[in-house]
Amino acid sequence: MMIIRWFLYGVLFLVMMVLGWIFHPFYYPFYNGIYINKKVPFWWFMNSDEPTFFENKYGAVWWLKKKEIKIYTGWQKYKASYRWVAVRNPHYNLKLKLIPKLGKETKPKIYFNTTGMDGLEFCNENILGVQLATFTVEGQRQFRFSATFKLLFYTQNFQFGMSKKRYLHKVRFWNNKNVNW
Repeated sequence: MMIIRWFLYGVLFLVMMVLGWIFHPFYYPFYNGIYINKKVPFWWFMNSDEPTFFENKYGAVWWLKKKEIKIYTGWQKYKASYRWVAVRNPHYNLKLKLIPKLGKETKPKIYFNTTGMDGLEFCNENILGVQLATFTVEGQRQFRFSATFKLLFYTQNFQFGMSKKRYLHKVRFWNNKNVNW
């Protein structure tokens, strides 16, 4: 059941992602009002977990600096918002609403672990290997699968399952010269 639930949320998130790409140009002029009043359905497409309204609309300061994004003109602001809200964090408020049960992880069962960690920690740019584990939170069975492989020029990372705060469906690539080994 846990895999079916995760898969169905993944399908919903995929549909919402595509709708976010399409709808963003239409709700962007009304972004402030929708954001402040939490007007559904467009509020589900927005991001509201950053510390400031500016960062929720245009992108976290660290991300803007990393991507060297300037936001002086209206067009630059729109492009930054589209990249942050529609492309990087599509339907983020919905993701934060539809979450697995949260709490203490009990009854862990590690099926596979080559990370050197406890088997419940997601692989990332600093944790290489593969891990698959199941566990229970408040009576709900959950799972985590992740893998990070160093390839010739890139490092590839997969994160699937339930994190400590939401469902994850991530596939990421890092340039090896930007990864701390």
